[in-house]
Amino acid sequence: MVHNSFIKCRVCNSITRVRLQVGWLEQHPIVISCGKCGVSLSGKVDIGQMQPGLRFEFENADILNNYEKPDYIIECSGEFPTSKQYVDDQSIGNVITPFIMNVSRMSDIGYERFSKSVQALIRTANRWNNFKRVIDLAQNGNREYLLQEIRKVFPENIMPCRNEFEIMRAIHMIEVHGFLSPLRGDLLEDLSFSSDILKLNIKELTKLIDYLNTHDGYGLSDLQALIYKVLDAFIKIYQSLIPAFSMQFYQ
Repeated sequence: MVHNSFIKCRVCNSITRVRLQVGWLEQHPIVISCGKCGVSLSGKVDIGQMQPGLRFEFENADILNNYEKPDYIIECSGEFPTSKQYVDDQSIGNVITPFIMNVSRMSDIGYERFSKSVQALIRTANRWNNFKRVIDLAQNGNREYLLQEIRKVFPENIMPCRNEFEIMRAIHMIEVHGFLSPLRGDLLEDLSFSSDILKLNIKELTKLIDYLNTHDGYGLSDLQALIYKVLDAFIKIYQSLIPAFSMQFYQ
């Protein structure tokens, strides 16, 4: 479904028609600018899923309650790429919706995999505070509370954490379930990827680890800390990246 809203720029008073592809995300950003003066009109939309409803917020623009002929038309979607902003030329009735346009580029399986991947990212974002506590405690070496916080993420019967190896495995599973599974599930499905890792020369691998750990700035702990920093930054902006992410599932 496409919902139309009309907003007036507070700078130049031009009117923009916002064609929102209402999807299954509960919230996502709207990144647009005024077609006339160029000022940012970006904002966000809250989409009621359990109880239908829409609530918009825009910076530098007011939402109009009544229809007024727009100067510009722009599409937005939390899930898919959309058409660029254009001047109203009365051809809006011939424009296909972002949903139909993009789903036609995916197979049914592709769209299903895309939906499941995004839902997994949403679950990761909702649990990120729990995940981050485990990561922080592991990096700080605080074993007193680490097991306590791991238990809040993984049941003891799944991750018993009886030794250092199992503790490391539990921490690694946050990366696997939280990020690798939704973003690069193909790596998990490719059994040759895991088997190739097991074929690595242990002596040479040990030499590499020793080499990295004897140099300041890019030891394994430094590299791991950098990875966690990137994951933390990613989860704060992932909603803005979903439309680009959807293109991975095109045929």
